[in-house]
Amino acid sequence: MKQAEREAKGDPTELVLAFDRRARAAWGDFESFPVTIVHTRELIVSLSTPLMNFRRSLADVLRTHRAVTETKWQPAAVLSISPERLGAPDIDRVTLTRQGRQVPPLRSELRPMTFSDGNGRQAVLHAGDVHFPAEAFAPDAHVVLSLQPRERGTSNADLIEYVFEADLLRALK
Repeated sequence: MKQAEREAKGDPTELVLAFDRRARAAWGDFESFPVTIVHTRELIVSLSTPLMNFRRSLADVLRTHRAVTETKWQPAAVLSISPERLGAPDIDRVTLTRQGRQVPPLRSELRPMTFSDGNGRQAVLHAGDVHFPAEAFAPDAHVVLSLQPRERGTSNADLIEYVFEADLLRALK
């Protein structure tokens, strides 16, 4: 970061670009923005890796004209669950497996929240972040994310599974 800051000579955009160049030189190509796991009209689930979170923190620090030393490194990969409509699946259990073994979350901030629509209707749906060890998304493994919606009424809710492709795992840093 210090080298990128010297290269940028005070230009915030150039600082982010210089940081990206240095990170790619050290670790290879990487996803720089959160990866969307689920994107429907009802639900958005995305994954941010430590490098993505650092870049977002850097951009925030630069946007608010604070010192670059305030940029935060978060060593976890963060799965964000965001219901977009009242009829969204109510995801209340998240399971990550690597090579068939369950990876426990480091921390879960997934909790029931009350949402409302423009007509005044309300629903309680789970939303929030689940933090996993970044190593769980290392390449060369079979990695599966399972999102279990809470059952509503008498019908069974459908499990949502996402299998990470090898190319994506290589790009997650």
